[in-house]
Parts: sequence; C-alpha cells; structure tokens
Amino acid sequence: MNKHFALFAVLPAVAILAGCSTQTLEDGVITVGMECGYAPFNWTTETETDTTVPIADSSFLCDGYDVRVSSYLAEELGYELQIRKIEWDGLIPALTSGTIDAIIGGMTDTPARRETIAFSSPYFETRSVMIVLPGSDYADALTIADFAGANVVGQAGTLQDDIIAGYAETDGWIHGTAYPTYPDALTALLSGSSGIDAILAEEPFAEQMLLQYPDDIELITIELEDGTPDDDFLITVSVGLRQEDTTLLADIETALAALTEATRLQWMAEASDAVNQLS
Repeated sequence: MNKHFALFAVLPAVAILAGCSTQTLEDGVITVGMECGYAPFNWTTETETDTTVPIADSSFLCDGYDVRVSSYLAEELGYELQIRKIEWDGLIPALTSGTIDAIIGGMTDTPARRETIAFSSPYFETRSVMIVLPGSDYADALTIADFAGANVVGQAGTLQDDIIAGYAETDGWIHGTAYPTYPDALTALLSGSSGIDAILAEEPFAEQMLLQYPDDIELITIELEDGTPDDDFLITVSVGLRQEDTTLLADIETALAALTEATRLQWMAEASDAVNQLS
C-alpha cells in the first residue's frame, strides 16, 4: 500500500527551499495554485518529463491534467508559468491574498465560492462516483435511495462533501466526517475498521484508485430508477480568479474557447497513463 500511496499522498514532505519568489503578472509570470496531490489532475513527482513544471521554492515537480491546462493558458497568454503547492483549504485564501494568480486544481464553480472569487468557464467535465468495498452492504447499491443509512465521506471543503451533507438531510445518508485529503479517506475505507461505507469522489481520481487497488475497491456510478446515470452527480471544474482580475478572466475565456474537447480528453488520458507508469 505504501508504494501506491506515494503517488497520491504524493511526496508530502516536499522540500521547501529558502526564500519565496515574489514574481507577479506585471513581471510576466502567472502563479497557479494546486494541491499537487490529486492525480490525475495534479501530483508531485521527482521525474521530469515534457509535461512537468517545477513547484516554486521546492526541489520537486508537478504533473497532471491541471498542469497541462496551466501550461497551455500561460503560453497562450504570454506568461511564464509558476506553480505553487497549496493545501486545498488554503487555495482560495492564497488567491485573494495575492500569493497566487489563479487556482487550476479541479475546483468547481459554486455560488458559495463565487461570493469570494470569480470562475472561468469549465475546463473539464466529469462526475462524482462512489468508492466502496467489494462484498460490503453497499456494494450493490446504485441509486441515491440505495445509499440510505450509508456512512459516506469526502474531502473537507469540496463539493462532494456538500453533496453528502445535502443527501444526509433529504435521503438518509450519514454525513461522515470529511477527511483532509482523499488518500486519507481511502486509507480509512481500506482499513475496514473506520465505519466508512463509501467515499464520494470525482471519477478520474476514483478510476486511478481502482487501477491501484483492483481487488480492494469498486466504483459505483449513481443511477436514476430507470438505470440511466444521475446527472445530479455531473461535475465541472473551472479556473478560479480574483474577482477584480476581469481582463485576465477574459483572456483565459478566449484561450479556453480555443481548446477543443478532443484535446482536453487526450490530456486527461495522457495524465492517467503517466500516473500508471509511475506506479
């Protein structure tokens, strides 16, 4: 287990170098914040490739789908790219304080977040799925109603945790205490002693977990009563920006409009393949 989790807890003891660069948009540098720990969207690595970007003030690199999007936007807008590794709950404070210029880290545009920051159009669409243990009480669950009584968890501060809270109020789910990261939640689920029945997570991450633990977990796409996927679990992710950076937002929108769906899917597939090669 430790070997595999090195990719998803992804080198948590990142070596921070002395000093902290203060380059700005005016200097021709766009600083992007992400967890660098949520493969295949973003992860920390020591292996340099054509797609990796150094993590600022660190001896490590960041790779993943979000890095590809960040590199593309920086090139299209004429900026040098700098990536900062920031914990999920610190991303919005880092943006509003000026530590970073954009969040490109799998963040969903929500009304609550829009009270503080602005968002671009989505740069990827996916869905939330359930991660469960084979042979568990909920291994055959498919619908929202089937998960009544299940202790469901997500990552703290995520849309998934909000979704769980909502169904706990209306459909009998148990809103389990959210974990700091999804790898933490998965460790708890796999332990078999945490009392967790399911994890609600974005499908690309869940698929990576399934590749690492094909005999230990199962993924469930939540369905309607007629057997079709429930669109309430569709998820979009967008670039987060300061509300006052309207020119930067307009430039990013123009660049994203030129990024084809085929290219986006190709980049995600390549990011997933890269994770598998590191495992």
